[in-house]
Amino acid sequence: MVLDVTIPSVGRHAFIPIGGPAMLHAWEVEGTKPSDFGSEIFNRGRVDHLALVVDSDDDFEEVRRRLVEEGATEGEVNDFGVALSFSFIDLDGTWTELAWWKDGVDPSNLDVEAFRDPIADKRESAGGD
Repeated sequence: MVLDVTIPSVGRHAFIPIGGPAMLHAWEVEGTKPSDFGSEIFNRGRVDHLALVVDSDDDFEEVRRRLVEEGATEGEVNDFGVALSFSFIDLDGTWTELAWWKDGVDPSNLDVEAFRDPIADKRESAGGD
């Protein structure tokens, strides 16, 4: 099953199961020029970022704690309803996301009603596009 979501003023994205716990999270963002590289999300070239998944909430919190200690992230957690994630910058400068599917969530059969996007919610509440 593919979870296809459109966020007004941002674009369309889909979660595409590719086997086991792996998932491709593809975006289609209008006005993006893949040849222009920057540091903001959707403006970092053809591969915007890499996301890694851990097996448990304990693993999520341990990796988060260690990356905060190393100064790679402030550790702000985004709650997508079905998963938690945070981002960090790796040693090569790649923006990377670490995620954990919440207990009871089957990534190959996501419930669109349970999904929410806290990043879009923040943008909307701030009055930004």
